[in-house]
Amino acid sequence: MSANQVSANTSTGRLNKPSLAAIVLAVLAVGGMWFAGFVMLAIFAVGAGHVALQQISSNSQRERWQAIAPLVLGYGVGVLAVISYLGVLHALST
Repeated sequence: MSANQVSANTSTGRLNKPSLAAIVLAVLAVGGMWFAGFVMLAIFAVGAGHVALQQISSNSQRERWQAIAPLVLGYGVGVLAVISYLGVLHALST
């Protein structure tokens, strides 16, 4: 392969692996809020989303939404988990 072919292959819109992991973890965290208590996966979704966002920025890729969407979901699940926890503590203290 020549250098031109390699650069042409890297400029295509391939999915960033950390962003794919972040998307999967965020979906599992959102679905797991009501079922198996997978809320802790939101922490890993946020971490992978930040890694993906940094890689997308440094490689000048265009798919920023693939990193931002899991960040929004992960932080949203985290906020809902904190609110729920505080609500349970308030209910138990009264």
